Amino acid sequence: MAQVFDTDGSVATAVCAGRDVTECKAAEEAMRTDELEKVTILNSLSEHVLYQDAEMRILWANRAAGESVGLTPDELVGRHCYEIWHQRSEPCAGCPVRKTHETGQTQEGEMTTPDGRVWFIRSDPVRDAD
Repeated sequence: MAQVFDTDGSVATAVCAGRDVTECKAAEEAMRTDELEKVTILNSLSEHVLYQDAEMRILWANRAAGESVGLTPDELVGRHCYEIWHQRSEPCAGCPVRKTHETGQTQEGEMTTPDGRVWFIRSDPVRDAD
């Protein structure tokens, strides 16, 4: 709002601008609804679901992934999968996720964690919508 003052310092006029943000608010609400649906569906699975970047950092994790190591999904975010499940400081040899990043193709394999658990891992590439 812009104001114009009289010589005595009182407001003489005011200019106010506004715009309709209804569509933006509706789009924001739709995005929140979509995110809630995604989280609800993926958290209902007993399988671990991780979304990782090319450096193997966890960007998102479902509840089952966190519960398997006694952490919340938020506590997994930003950490490397090999640190959490394998207690390593570098990626595991033969990791299907690493192979997916290298080849751009779906990869599958078994990985054994230090506690003796054997995991079947399937890694699928995530591509842009275009």
